[in-house]
Amino acid sequence: MRDRGFYQTFRRRAPGLIAPGGGLLVAVSGGPDSVCLLHLAVRIGREKGLAVAAAHVRHHLRRGDSDLDRDFVRSLSRDLGTPFLEREGRLPPGRKRSIEELARKLRYRALGDLAMEWGARTLWTAHHADDQAETLLLNLMRGAGPDGLSGILPERSLDEVTGRAADASLTLARPLLPFGRGEILAYLKSQGLKFRLDRSNLSLEFRRNWVRKKLLPAMREVQPAISGILSATAGIFARERRFADADFGRMSARLLGDRAGAGRGESLDLERFFEYDMGSRLQFLHRLLPKFSGREIERAYGHLERAWRRRLPVPSLPISDLIPSRGPGRPALR
Repeated sequence: MRDRGFYQTFRRRAPGLIAPGGGLLVAVSGGPDSVCLLHLAVRIGREKGLAVAAAHVRHHLRRGDSDLDRDFVRSLSRDLGTPFLEREGRLPPGRKRSIEELARKLRYRALGDLAMEWGARTLWTAHHADDQAETLLLNLMRGAGPDGLSGILPERSLDEVTGRAADASLTLARPLLPFGRGEILAYLKSQGLKFRLDRSNLSLEFRRNWVRKKLLPAMREVQPAISGILSATAGIFARERRFADADFGRMSARLLGDRAGAGRGESLDLERFFEYDMGSRLQFLHRLLPKFSGREIERAYGHLERAWRRRLPVPSLPISDLIPSRGPGRPALR
């Protein structure tokens, strides 16, 4: 795609990913993808009279590089004539495991704070088609269900990511999802735009980097268009997910309630649950327990089957009894 065609395609798609009222906040790390997105957003903003600002969150994970990234994004924002907003997102000391996931949640919460302070209704992040392919493969390897295989959603409410009710009024959108890394780099070159490189992206210590550097290149030898194919597959699952949401709502109204008594919280009606076919039952559990892998969901389902066969005195089971335990040496289910 020529650079002019790239912008025109983006220009047609982007307005549909901007919530009415308020401004547009763009998350900018200084890397090639976010630099491209900010430049595109500023062009769109000038055409449509839309206020655009750049937001940068510092985690201080890369020592002196964090300051250089911040200085670069501030300078870029000044050159583009757009406000620069900054927030610290320091991680707890000594934290080693799941550092990427923790940093992600802190980053989105910081971005949500900046958006509300500045008066934005929409937050854009620079995820693209290659990110989508990597996410789908990572989720597939951990045994994800339909929700996980829908990958990175093009648009959602920010509170679904941060877990904070205050973020429900903010729209999180990824307008670069239809485009690949090669198209983004070509646009940057055509516009003479510089960017920063994160050296941690070269380390195979992180699983996503291994997928990017090892797995996807091997798959491209068999299917050169694999990134686009995987991205399209995630889109199919995302559309199926919308239909499944409606089914889950109807089933929840019929199956869930405080039937176990004794203050144990919400319970699942086993008698009604087993009136549904197996596919519907498994899909329901995937949505009821979205943070768990397919294997863990299957163990939860087996637990339900055993309870049903025993015909418990009260034909319902507290949801808390279904949650898989992940600690070493602990049973799969409580």
